[in-house]
Amino acid sequence: MVTRVLHLRAQGLSLRAISEVLNTNSVPTPAGRSRWTKSHVDRLLHTRHVRQMVAPLPQRCEASTADCQRG
Repeated sequence: MVTRVLHLRAQGLSLRAISEVLNTNSVPTPAGRSRWTKSHVDRLLHTRHVRQMVAPLPQRCEASTADCQRG
């Protein structure tokens, strides 16, 4: 499930859009709840374990700005 969330985020989906995908597919939250919110997704993405998983990912830059973000 973590890998799926990371892939959805890397594709550019918002936290809300990711939660909608997970809810549509009846994926339970890590706490076992049936409904995801954007806050659940945000917390998942900011856990130490997930941050270590994405550390090796290359950075991507937004075309409209010079700011770079982790993929």
